[in-house]
Amino acid sequence: STDEEDDWIVYGMKVSITPQTASSKILLLCNFRVTALDPAEGSNNSGWEAYIAKNNTAAAGASSNGSNLYYARKRIRAEDTSADDLDVMSTESIIAIEATGSTDAVSYDLVIRADTGNDSVTCFPKETNSRFYAIEIA
Repeated sequence: STDEEDDWIVYGMKVSITPQTASSKILLLCNFRVTALDPAEGSNNSGWEAYIAKNNTAAAGASSNGSNLYYARKRIRAEDTSADDLDVMSTESIIAIEATGSTDAVSYDLVIRADTGNDSVTCFPKETNSRFYAIEIA
Protein backbone atom coordinates (compact mmCIF):
# COMPACT_ATOMS: atom_id res chain seq x y z
CA SER A 1 0.00 0.00 0.00
CA THR A 2 1.27 3.47 -0.81
CA ASP A 3 0.29 6.79 0.70
CA GLU A 4 0.75 9.94 -1.30
CA GLU A 5 1.52 12.74 1.16
CA ASP A 6 -1.37 13.84 3.39
CA ASP A 7 -3.88 10.97 3.52
CA TRP A 8 -4.09 8.76 6.62
CA ILE A 9 -4.35 5.30 5.03
CA VAL A 10 -5.45 1.99 6.60
CA TYR A 11 -2.72 -0.56 5.85
CA GLY A 12 -4.41 -3.92 6.35
CA MET A 13 -2.99 -4.69 9.79
CA LYS A 14 -6.09 -5.22 11.93
CA VAL A 15 -6.70 -7.04 15.21
CA SER A 16 -9.97 -7.59 17.04
CA ILE A 17 -10.67 -8.72 20.59
CA THR A 18 -13.65 -9.14 22.90
CA PRO A 19 -12.64 -8.43 26.52
CA GLN A 20 -13.91 -10.94 29.08
CA THR A 21 -14.45 -8.26 31.74
CA ALA A 22 -15.06 -4.51 31.62
CA SER A 23 -12.08 -3.92 33.92
CA SER A 24 -9.63 -5.69 31.58
CA LYS A 25 -6.94 -3.81 29.71
CA ILE A 26 -5.79 -4.53 26.18
CA LEU A 27 -2.07 -4.67 25.44
CA LEU A 28 -1.46 -3.63 21.83
CA LEU A 29 1.78 -4.69 20.16
CA CYS A 30 2.22 -3.51 16.58
CA ASN A 31 5.46 -4.17 14.72
CA PHE A 32 5.62 -3.13 11.04
CA ARG A 33 8.06 -2.65 8.18
CA VAL A 34 7.76 0.73 6.49
CA THR A 35 9.57 2.63 3.72
CA ALA A 36 9.41 6.41 3.25
CA LEU A 37 10.53 7.72 -0.13
CA ASP A 38 11.39 11.31 -0.95
CA PRO A 39 12.85 11.38 -4.47
CA ALA A 40 13.12 15.17 -4.69
CA GLU A 41 16.61 16.38 -5.48
CA GLY A 42 18.09 18.30 -2.58
CA SER A 43 15.67 16.79 -0.06
CA ASN A 44 17.09 16.49 3.42
CA ASN A 45 14.27 14.79 5.33
CA SER A 46 12.11 11.72 5.00
CA GLY A 47 9.75 9.95 7.36
CA TRP A 48 6.29 8.80 8.32
CA GLU A 49 3.58 9.25 10.92
CA ALA A 50 1.42 6.39 12.21
CA TYR A 51 -1.28 5.70 14.74
CA ILE A 52 -3.47 2.89 15.98
CA ALA A 53 -7.10 3.55 15.09
CA LYS A 54 -9.90 2.12 17.23
CA ASN A 55 -13.06 0.71 15.60
CA ASN A 56 -12.13 1.83 12.08
CA THR A 57 -14.57 0.53 9.44
CA ALA A 58 -12.71 1.71 6.33
CA ALA A 59 -11.10 -0.96 4.15
CA ALA A 60 -7.36 -1.38 3.64
CA GLY A 61 -6.13 1.29 1.21
CA ALA A 62 -8.86 3.77 2.17
CA SER A 63 -8.73 6.79 4.48
CA SER A 64 -9.27 5.87 8.14
CA ASN A 65 -12.50 6.72 9.96
CA GLY A 66 -11.48 5.28 13.34
CA SER A 67 -10.48 7.26 16.42
CA ASN A 68 -6.77 8.04 16.88
CA LEU A 69 -5.50 6.20 19.95
CA TYR A 70 -1.71 5.96 19.92
CA TYR A 71 0.54 8.08 17.75
CA ALA A 72 4.12 7.52 16.53
CA ARG A 73 6.32 9.56 14.22
CA LYS A 74 9.72 9.11 12.63
CA ARG A 75 11.61 11.66 10.59
CA ILE A 76 15.16 11.22 9.32
CA ARG A 77 17.09 14.37 8.52
CA ALA A 78 20.29 14.34 6.47
CA GLU A 79 22.91 17.05 6.48
CA ASP A 80 23.75 16.61 2.78
CA THR A 81 21.02 18.33 0.75
CA SER A 82 22.74 17.64 -2.58
CA ALA A 83 21.64 13.99 -2.60
CA ASP A 84 19.22 12.90 -5.33
CA ASP A 85 16.81 11.48 -2.77
CA LEU A 86 16.46 10.36 0.82
CA ASP A 87 14.77 7.01 1.43
CA VAL A 88 14.11 5.51 4.87
CA MET A 89 13.45 1.79 5.40
CA SER A 90 12.88 0.44 8.90
CA THR A 91 10.93 -1.88 11.15
CA GLU A 92 9.02 0.08 13.76
CA SER A 93 6.84 -0.62 16.79
CA ILE A 94 3.91 0.92 18.61
CA ILE A 95 3.17 -0.52 22.05
CA ALA A 96 0.18 0.66 24.08
CA ILE A 97 -2.28 -0.33 26.79
CA GLU A 98 -5.95 0.60 26.59
CA ALA A 99 -8.70 0.27 29.21
CA THR A 100 -11.82 -0.34 27.13
CA GLY A 101 -14.26 -0.23 30.09
CA SER A 102 -16.54 -2.64 28.25
CA THR A 103 -17.00 -6.25 27.15
CA ASP A 104 -17.95 -5.18 23.63
CA ALA A 105 -15.79 -6.38 20.74
CA VAL A 106 -13.20 -3.81 19.69
CA SER A 107 -10.90 -3.62 16.66
CA TYR A 108 -7.64 -1.79 16.04
CA ASP A 109 -5.94 -0.84 12.74
CA LEU A 110 -2.53 0.53 11.83
CA VAL A 111 -2.89 3.84 9.95
CA ILE A 112 0.05 5.61 8.25
CA ARG A 113 0.78 8.72 6.20
CA ALA A 114 3.89 10.35 4.75
CA ASP A 115 5.57 12.98 6.89
CA THR A 116 5.99 16.51 5.53
CA GLY A 117 8.25 16.59 2.47
CA ASN A 118 7.73 12.98 1.37
CA ASP A 119 6.19 11.75 -1.82
CA SER A 120 5.10 8.36 -0.53
CA VAL A 121 5.12 5.83 2.30
CA THR A 122 4.77 2.09 1.83
CA CYS A 123 3.90 -0.33 4.62
CA PHE A 124 4.42 -4.07 4.27
CA PRO A 125 1.70 -5.74 6.39
CA LYS A 126 2.35 -9.23 5.02
CA GLU A 127 6.11 -9.21 5.70
CA THR A 128 7.51 -11.71 8.21
CA ASN A 129 8.47 -8.93 10.63
CA SER A 130 5.07 -7.17 10.48
CA ARG A 131 2.80 -8.31 13.32
CA PHE A 132 -0.13 -6.87 15.28
CA TYR A 133 -1.39 -8.39 18.57
CA ALA A 134 -4.13 -7.47 21.01
CA ILE A 135 -3.74 -9.29 24.34
CA GLU A 136 -6.20 -9.02 27.23
CA ILE A 137 -4.48 -8.41 30.57
CA ALA A 138 -5.83 -7.95 34.08
